[in-house]
Amino acid sequence: FIPEGFLSSFAQMDLTQKNQISHRSVAFSKMIDFLRSQK
Repeated sequence: FIPEGFLSSFAQMDLTQKNQISHRSVAFSKMIDFLRSQK
């Protein structure tokens, strides 16, 4: 499938592009932000 806002299918994307829309990547980024704010 081709995600909205992208020109290639998910299978054709490189890791950087996949991480932009990955729910795991988004969750991990939020966790890092939270942990940094706890100092």
